[in-house]
Amino acid sequence: MSDIQLDTTGDIVLTSGDFVMLEDAAAVGQHVDIRLNFLKGEFFRDTRLGVDYYGIIFQRPVNLPVIDALLKRAMLTTPGVDKVLNYTSDLNDVTRALTVTATLQSGDTNIDFTTTIEEVIS
Repeated sequence: MSDIQLDTTGDIVLTSGDFVMLEDAAAVGQHVDIRLNFLKGEFFRDTRLGVDYYGIIFQRPVNLPVIDALLKRAMLTTPGVDKVLNYTSDLNDVTRALTVTATLQSGDTNIDFTTTIEEVIS
């Protein structure tokens, strides 16, 4: 698997005017990050796609086991991810941020993955 590299703001990375390409595990990791940041209903052609942030994640009271199951399912359904080997989530009650850390298996390669979801209602 290959993909065009994106920076932390989602912009395309260019070097000397050329796209920077990601290969294999790095591309899969980026694809997982994109999938977790894709909101349900965002794509006009199929509003069923995406993670249900407004219907599940941003609801009060926070149901962390349901959120964890939703995010794990999003990871597992990402092309190139064979298995979630390790998964943890940490909800910071002060900043309302949910930090998700996982080890994903893609073929014979393990991918360490971390992302933060801002402003989860707690």
